[in-house]
Formats: sequence, structure tokens, C-alpha cells
Amino acid sequence: QSPPDNYRPDYIASMRAIQEMVQAEWTGDYEVAARHAAAASEVDQPAYRSNHRRSVALFPALRHDGAGLRAWLRQLPPDNGADDEGGSAVLGITVAAAAQDWRKVAAGADAAEKAARTSELHRWTPAVLLRPLQALARARLGDMAGAEALIATTRLDCYRCVRLRGMIASEARAWDRADAWFARAVKDGPS
Repeated sequence: QSPPDNYRPDYIASMRAIQEMVQAEWTGDYEVAARHAAAASEVDQPAYRSNHRRSVALFPALRHDGAGLRAWLRQLPPDNGADDEGGSAVLGITVAAAAQDWRKVAAGADAAEKAARTSELHRWTPAVLLRPLQALARARLGDMAGAEALIATTRLDCYRCVRLRGMIASEARAWDRADAWFARAVKDGPS
């Protein structure tokens, strides 16, 4: 099926690259995901280009490639407006989580949520990314009651939230609950 005439070819190419990036990320192929995120950053819309360039930085962090991450971060332009500030805040928390720096995640999640809420592009991230990561950080730092309370505020139609509920239950050694959450995650996202 061909796209409607009112879609720009560079935007369609960017959307394809984003879909490939997500698929590679979810299968753990972070090198390929980074390549597709870089391709998506070529779209001729500054807010989206800036957002996708930040996405590329996440993948070296997920590969535990500190040198690659630092090199990519040096290439990012300075923040320019609420969307960039929100993107930088979200990136900081996701990179800290990928590096398993749970103290940094816990300390910065509230400020990142505030920055994300002022951004048109990132206002959805507190509910499906920042709060779940903050809950996991609390669990990893030994605050099980805080982790359970925070993860309970997340949506059940959010795959990441359900999966992190299982991880938090595992941290609490609540194996039956963890099994139930992981089973639901598999059902919700079989791939």
C-alpha cells in the first residue's frame, strides 16, 4: 500500500527507521537500533531530529559502552527549548538505568518528570518510562514499599510497566507474583 500524497518522503523514511529501531531494541540488537535511530534523526523537523539523536545515545549505554556513549553525547547540540530539555532529562534517566546507576535514577526522576511534562514530545514518558524506572530504582536500593507503591500507579496496558512489576516482585522475592507479571508480559508482548 502506497502512502498518501500528503506524507513527505523523508518523514516516511524516518517512520520506517523508527519501527526498525524499536524492533531491534526489543530484540536486544542495540547496534542496529542505534543505526536506525541515527537514520530517523535525518528527518527535516528539528524537534524530531533532536529527539532521535538523543535516542541514539541510549543504545551504547544499553551495550555498556561508556566510551561510545560519551562520544555520542559530545555530538549532541545544546538543548533548545522544552522538547530538547525534556528529551535530555528522559535520556539522562534512561542512560542511568541502563548503567544500573539506581541512585542517579532515584535522585533525578522527579526533575526529569517535570521537564518531560513541559515537552510536547515527551509528556507521555513519565507514566510509561520514568515512573517504572524510578520504581525499579527504589526496589534495587532496598525501598520495596516505595517501589511497590510507585509501580502500582502505572498502567496495566503498558508492556514495560507490567514487565517492571515482575522485576520488582523478583527483587522482593515474591516469586509467585513475579511469575504472574512475567506471564502477563509474555501474553501482552509475545515477541
